[in-house]
Amino acid sequence: MIRSLAARALRGAFAVAAVAALSACATHEGFPRDRVKSVGLAVTCGQVLRRDYYDLAYRTNSNHAAMAIPDWKLTDAARERVQAALPDASIGNLGVDPLKLIVIQMRWGSPFASAAERDLTPAFVGDADRYDFLIAIVPTASDSGLAPYAGTGIYSFRGGTLFGTIDSKVGPLTAHAACRGLIFDRRNATMRSGSWVATEALPADIPPTTALEYYPPETVDRFRAPLERVVRQSVDGIMPQLVADPKPAK
Repeated sequence: MIRSLAARALRGAFAVAAVAALSACATHEGFPRDRVKSVGLAVTCGQVLRRDYYDLAYRTNSNHAAMAIPDWKLTDAARERVQAALPDASIGNLGVDPLKLIVIQMRWGSPFASAAERDLTPAFVGDADRYDFLIAIVPTASDSGLAPYAGTGIYSFRGGTLFGTIDSKVGPLTAHAACRGLIFDRRNATMRSGSWVATEALPADIPPTTALEYYPPETVDRFRAPLERVVRQSVDGIMPQLVADPKPAK
């Protein structure tokens, strides 16, 4: 079960990494906050707990897995932070299809694409037509400096060795939220995007090399609170890139 979820998570990570690359055409100057009143919001960053251990000294010891964690309600924490950034907005819940998001965003790279072809509305699941703005908070890929990670989860790594003679120390087990956000103005087909990575070191008594399936349930439960904190921090970092206080009139 965990392995099948891991495969799906990896496919999802690839999809949102492509979204991140394709979003480069979007500016990071946020929409004026007072314009954003009607919002349809989709959140998928926080639906899956990933476990990545990269052993650069003994690569066969590396392990990767994922498990769905909807009961942890990390996406609810993300929604709360979006609402906090838009206190005067009416926000409704939507879903999002990441593959459709990629296909539509590919058109943004073409100077010949019409406004209709750049419409992101079909990538959202639900009654998206009722909102003026659409926001998606999705997993994205990041880089720890030694190994990649994505979305929400925990990671650790052991460094490489010098000709197999010097064994490197295993780094701390770390919770992370690597999320990307985008906001789409349906009225004039314009978009803003941004990303933010938040991390938190986990207690040293949790074994940093253990595979996800071998952590006891009580240990897995200890990941919940740190993951909620980093999800909140990630969304708090994203939102100023999507919306901003209006500039004073000159």
